[in-house]
Amino acid sequence: MSKMFLNAKEFNSKIFNKVDNVTDMSQMFLNATAFDQDLSSWKVNNVKNMNSMFLGATKFNQNLNEWNVENVTDMSWMFKDTTSFNNELSKWKPKKAIDMSHMFEGAIKFDQDISKWNVSSAKNMKDMFKDAKAFKQDLKDWDITSVSNMEGMFELATKFNGDISSWDTRNVESMSGMFKGATSFNKDISNWDTSKVKDMSYMFSDAINFNQNINTKDNSNKKTWDVSKVTDMEGMFSGATKFNSELSKWNTSNVNNMRKMFKNAKVFNNNISNFDIKNVKYFNNMFENASTFNQDLSKWSFKHLGNNKNIDTESYDLNATSWKAEWKPDSSSNTPAQPAPVEPTPTPNPVQPTPVPQPQSVPTPHKPVDPVKPDKPDQPIKPDESLKPVDPKPTDSTKPITPTKPIQPTDNKKPESKPIQPTEDKKPIQPKTPENKPDNQAKPDNKTQTKNVNNKTAFVAVSAVSILAILAISSVVILIKKKKNK
Repeated sequence: MSKMFLNAKEFNSKIFNKVDNVTDMSQMFLNATAFDQDLSSWKVNNVKNMNSMFLGATKFNQNLNEWNVENVTDMSWMFKDTTSFNNELSKWKPKKAIDMSHMFEGAIKFDQDISKWNVSSAKNMKDMFKDAKAFKQDLKDWDITSVSNMEGMFELATKFNGDISSWDTRNVESMSGMFKGATSFNKDISNWDTSKVKDMSYMFSDAINFNQNINTKDNSNKKTWDVSKVTDMEGMFSGATKFNSELSKWNTSNVNNMRKMFKNAKVFNNNISNFDIKNVKYFNNMFENASTFNQDLSKWSFKHLGNNKNIDTESYDLNATSWKAEWKPDSSSNTPAQPAPVEPTPTPNPVQPTPVPQPQSVPTPHKPVDPVKPDKPDQPIKPDESLKPVDPKPTDSTKPITPTKPIQPTDNKKPESKPIQPTEDKKPIQPKTPENKPDNQAKPDNKTQTKNVNNKTAFVAVSAVSILAILAISSVVILIKKKKNK
């Protein structure tokens, strides 16, 4: 009979009563929003699957208390969103039911006594009473030893505050969101065995009245709540505005996520300095709006996070020595300042090697042209001894003697006294400068300049001696010619 009246939104007629051999009634009246007929006489002894049987049957509210459901293994989603259903089910004995997830989710009017149910085989109670806003029954006698999943079990069950202190939770692995938004819940759960729980994210989120001891199992032996296998505590107490119980004995060595853990936990201010956070990777908004929290967390080290630290709290006294080494506190507030970026040590510019001076070409001085020298310029010219002095003719004693005009040399021009300049092809070679740039002109060698000056001086001296020698020779030649003419 699975899906027999699926989405029959107008169907609301009487149906047969002979269902003795039926084993599957899953989704039989799913979304049959008008159906509300009497089914109390049905014999469902052989039915094993009632998954989503009345899901969304918003008008259905019939008495099913006499049904024998002992062989049913799947009751998941059975009364989900049956917003009118609130009939008695106290006689049910679902001892073989394994999956009860979402069974009364959204059944906003359901509030019947089911405290005597045998649920010993149940493994999955995820979201079982989620958003069952009217449900407030006592479930303390339930045997939930086999249950492994309680995720969201009482989420948004705003009136639930039943005694569940004696529950044996030894096999539960997930309690994520279990009491999220359960605004009335504030019962003792200190004796719970949480040794296998891995996920406690949002477990007490928005449970605004919850403030129970979950640090120890009991007050006699001080055994702690075993959270050693928990990996996720994201938002666990976010919005738990009255929670301020001690958590100092928790072993958080395997937790990797503490995002929003105490966000909006406005009165929480207990010692959590012993939390082992070596594996925690996410601290985002952990203390956001935790307006009272002001504990010493100096034992906490965030070295494993590198630059991914992100903690936010309005009232936090940064007196932690280990944090000071890693975080620089903001002096204007109690909020841990973001770590100052480490400036890399500047790499020194490579030392430029001193350029090796290029060898400059030294101009080779050219020897000036020497003038023709007489055979023995340094010896005085001796007159010819064979020549006898000429006696002057007798003159009239009455006439004055007129001196003879000096004989001018014929066609013998006095040589210029200018020094002989070296020819253009023998000018000193000027050194070349790199790329002929004015800034890079090579400086002349002082020694070379001195040497050139000395050469010029010598050249002028030799030229002067040569001129004197020529004049002396010219005078001798003139005297000889004069003698011959006479």
